[in-house]
Order: sequence, then C-alpha cells, then structure tokens
Amino acid sequence: MSRDGWLVRKTANRIVMSCPKCPGFTAIDVQLSHVGDGTEARVRAGITIAKSMFNVCKRNASINGTKCFSGAAVNLRRAVGFVTSVQISRATYSAT
Repeated sequence: MSRDGWLVRKTANRIVMSCPKCPGFTAIDVQLSHVGDGTEARVRAGITIAKSMFNVCKRNASINGTKCFSGAAVNLRRAVGFVTSVQISRATYSAT
C-alpha cells in the first residue's frame, strides 16, 4: 500500500513504513509485543517508571557505543509502556 509517497506493510502485530523518495533512507518499523517477565505489573504498580527505563536505555546504548536521547511513559487506554529514542548505528535511529 502507498500513501503520500510512503510504502506501508501491515501484519497483526507490526507495521513497516518506508519513504523511498525521502532524503536518505527513511523507515519506521513498529512491533507490538508482550513480555511476560512482570514488567507490565511493575509499570502499572508504579514500581518501574519512565526515568528508570530511560536509565536502562542509556546504559544499553553506552554498551553498544550509541546514544539514548529520550524516554517517556505512554498510556494508551489499557496499554502501558515507554517510548524511547535511540541511535542504533551511526546514521540509524530507533524509537521504541
């Protein structure tokens, strides 16, 4: 599917968007998943907060030689989680 120059592919838990006509290579890959390690319960209980997830992001990025630029809590109806903006290589950035 194409919309305004963007190519879009969707599956049940993923959407991939790319813009071949944009400067450089511009793409967005969003994957939805559920981790059964208790994180969701800790977020809902206020034990795990955005600041602590941002610190994890920064620590992981420094181990990989990249940068974590931001982290924020997201509450969408019944879903909870965090959005982070991370450099994953020299010219590639990720928001998760």
